[in-house]
Amino acid sequence: MEKNNKKTTLSKNTNKLNRIKNFYQKLDSVEKIESYFWQKSLRLLQKKEYSKQELSQRLLQTAIRNLPNFDSIEIQKIVEIIIKKLQNYNYINDERFAKINLQTKSYKYGNQRLIFDLQQKGISQEIINQNIEEFKENEFQRCLNLYIKKFKKTAEINAENPEKYNKEKAKQIRFLASRGFSLNTIYKVIDYKNYE
Repeated sequence: MEKNNKKTTLSKNTNKLNRIKNFYQKLDSVEKIESYFWQKSLRLLQKKEYSKQELSQRLLQTAIRNLPNFDSIEIQKIVEIIIKKLQNYNYINDERFAKINLQTKSYKYGNQRLIFDLQQKGISQEIINQNIEEFKENEFQRCLNLYIKKFKKTAEINAENPEKYNKEKAKQIRFLASRGFSLNTIYKVIDYKNYE
């Protein structure tokens, strides 16, 4: 029974791969490739917001993986055309991407991590500086909320035993620092006593 399931799964996967190969072999002209990338980018943007650099990389990776017969310079030109077209229709917008990214991740990350993530996604420093201002003011509160959620119970238990408390405190500092909070903010939060 198990062997039949494995054979069926393997044959399904093989059939799927063959269909994909046949599809990409039909993309034999620049117009067909451009049309395909336009449709692919629209499908990707339906699922989530992308930065300009992120979507370009995604399309280029697809092309390199599936269209080895085409010139990479030609593919890059096609991707640039698609990206400009998407920007003209306002389907991708780095400023909107930065705002959404900051709003969705700010509750669990500090300012340093938020800035780093946006830089990795190709957002310009000017856009980052415009959008990060409102989050700089409430970094202490965000860090405190995360600290309470993660560590309040263990902090109360280990306060009686100094050795355990110091180990726990070091663990808490490492955790909050890995989330991108500044050390200054972390020490303020750990020393803060009014958790209500």
